[in-house]
Amino acid sequence: MYNNFTEEARQILMSAKNEMKELKHPYVGSEHLLLAILKSKDKIVLKLKEYGLSYDVFKNELNKNNVIKKVNDLLMCVRVRFTRNKENVSQET
Repeated sequence: MYNNFTEEARQILMSAKNEMKELKHPYVGSEHLLLAILKSKDKIVLKLKEYGLSYDVFKNELNKNNVIKKVNDLLMCVRVRFTRNKENVSQET
C-alpha cells in the first residue's frame, strides 16, 4: 500500500500512526494526520501557523477536549453494565 505514496507522504502516515498510538486512540484519523503534517517541515505548516495553528496548539486542544477518551470511557461503562446484566441473567436461570 505504501508503495503508491511519495517518501514524504509515507513519513507523514507513519508519524500519524505514532500520534495515534501516543494518544491511545483506536484508529488513525484526520486529527492524527494533521498532527503529523504540523510536525513535518512542509511549506503548508508555515501557512497554517499564520492562522495560529501549530502542532502544540492543536495537540493541546485534542488533549483538552479528549472526545476519543470520552467515547472509550462510555463504551467501557456499557460493556461493564452489559456484562453485569448478562451475569445476573445467568444466575437467575
